[in-house]
Amino acid sequence: GLHPGDEILGINGMGVAGLGAQRAVSLLRGPVGTSVDLAVAHPAPRPSKQTVHVTRGRFPLAPISTWLLDSKTAYVRVPYLGRGAVEATSKALVEYRESGVRSVILDLRENPGGALEEAVAFADLFLPQKTPVVMLSTRGSKRSLAQTQSAPVFVGRLVTLVDEATGGSAEVLAASLKAQQRSAIVGRATAGRTSAESVFALSTGAALRITTGFYIDPPGTSWAGSGVLPSIPVRAEPASFGEAR
Repeated sequence: GLHPGDEILGINGMGVAGLGAQRAVSLLRGPVGTSVDLAVAHPAPRPSKQTVHVTRGRFPLAPISTWLLDSKTAYVRVPYLGRGAVEATSKALVEYRESGVRSVILDLRENPGGALEEAVAFADLFLPQKTPVVMLSTRGSKRSLAQTQSAPVFVGRLVTLVDEATGGSAEVLAASLKAQQRSAIVGRATAGRTSAESVFALSTGAALRITTGFYIDPPGTSWAGSGVLPSIPVRAEPASFGEAR
């Protein structure tokens, strides 16, 4: 079946390289009850490829899940860095701040990431204005890609949970919070994906994917391969906050 961190390689026999997001989404969508075959690559520690038969249906996803663990501690689970997640988190943080919450647990476990801009917007919720968030390393040179634009929404204690399925822009967010000493990072090393890529459509209908650089944290440290290492390692999966609620 499908698992967090899987990469979709093909849809109904058509490779996704060079398709573009809109075309790929159009192939995935269809009437409820119909099916689609997905060629997927499973990540480490057991890399493999598989074709998965999926039945289409309606699966509404809440951008975040959040609740109070006690009067001073809030839990915020972010399953992906996508539309509505930053706005929902910002609204929740404002409400928690005004109610006297002093600590937030930000759960990025099994978060595959999303657009880089979403990671930067999330960092804006916690880091001071004009704080560097991520840099790009290209052929020996390094340059800043983004910094926070406004004052933070929440300035209390922050703990961020990660695991091996935390990937992409979610790793950028975790790396930035760690590098700026804004948050303790708890859990297991993240996926270690740092490539910045560009896809070029060719006249033959094929596509060329080129790695244009690698994301690094503001001090210049790469997490390629190794992942973002937790400041507090946890071998076993922590108890589910959802089950303990």
